[in-house]
Amino acid sequence: STDSGATWSILKNPLPAYNVSSLYSFGEEFGEGDSIPGWGGELSNWTKVTIDLTAYTNGTAMIRFAFASDPAVSGLSDNSLFGWMIDSITVTNGSNILFSNNGEENGMTGSNNAELGGNLWILSTDSGLPSGLIYAEVNDVTKNTYNPNMINYLVSEYFELPDTITTAYFDFYLKGSFVDNDRSPNPVDYWTVVFLVEGETEPRYLSNITRDPQRSNFVYLDAPLTWQRFSSVYQTGLVDLAPLKGKSIRIIVEWVSDGDEPQGRALQIDDIVIYSPVVSTGVNDENGLPHSYNMEQNYPNPFNPSTTIKFSLPVKSDVVIRLYNILGKEIKVLTNNIFEAGNHEIQFKPDGLSSGVYFYSISATGNNGKTFVQTKKLTLMK
Repeated sequence: STDSGATWSILKNPLPAYNVSSLYSFGEEFGEGDSIPGWGGELSNWTKVTIDLTAYTNGTAMIRFAFASDPAVSGLSDNSLFGWMIDSITVTNGSNILFSNNGEENGMTGSNNAELGGNLWILSTDSGLPSGLIYAEVNDVTKNTYNPNMINYLVSEYFELPDTITTAYFDFYLKGSFVDNDRSPNPVDYWTVVFLVEGETEPRYLSNITRDPQRSNFVYLDAPLTWQRFSSVYQTGLVDLAPLKGKSIRIIVEWVSDGDEPQGRALQIDDIVIYSPVVSTGVNDENGLPHSYNMEQNYPNPFNPSTTIKFSLPVKSDVVIRLYNILGKEIKVLTNNIFEAGNHEIQFKPDGLSSGVYFYSISATGNNGKTFVQTKKLTLMK
């Protein structure tokens, strides 16, 4: 810069040369435009760099070293990454040293193009938790609130989802309080959960773990005021991670705040679980047939957009499964068919129904003349 830092121009033709002609991190992520060259990738050894400053002689100049990252690769995805290291800076005119800095605190000033929000994820204790006494929260205990301009992550270690599973449901408890009267596309306070597969650079959002272009990558602008399961509060519902089976993944909870004065305690997280449900269908005989009638609790529950109802028949039976509202009025017949002896399941998609509590009831009459009746409750969340 030749105008005391008001404007900056990029130094061209360094040796060794820049290996990227247009850096995404500066151009797209930080909105500085296309065709900003620089170095990218990895350089494991100290390397001398020389740049000709002849064009700036007979004037006063400021030199700035700029480092920018993008969302794809960072210390979150690879903790061996450390950014950029610079040492032994000299400006010479022949044998005359005009400026030098070998890592001293004076002579160079560090700055950021955004205010630093700090790292506030801590472990706290509370006797009113869903289980145990310890939970994680993003909170400045000295002020009992959070900071503006935060981009904070709660990050797990990598772990492998077994390739033998058929389901791997993800859920957790949360609560929080944060008030932001701004509305998107303005900066807002929000949080989200993503999964990072080892070897990949693009995170997978909880609402779209398959990265389907037809689905949305959700962030969340609120949190329940009391401890609630994520699956019971948000439209995303219970998420099955089975598409990632056989892969090593990590869980990342992201908290972002804008520059407004914080209001509230931000976000608290507890009891993160990934589980594969075990469904009991009673005792089977040597041919694999159940010895008794049974109807399982629907799964998932609460649910949206669909759920599964499983039932077992010891003999061939006429089966009717009906859906009732909370007042006991029949809403729909889910199935009315003859089923062979064995274990069966039906899928229920509640098209046109509103959120709420419903009851489903099975009536099964076997070819042995016996009748089995059972009723269970389900919850639809939209």
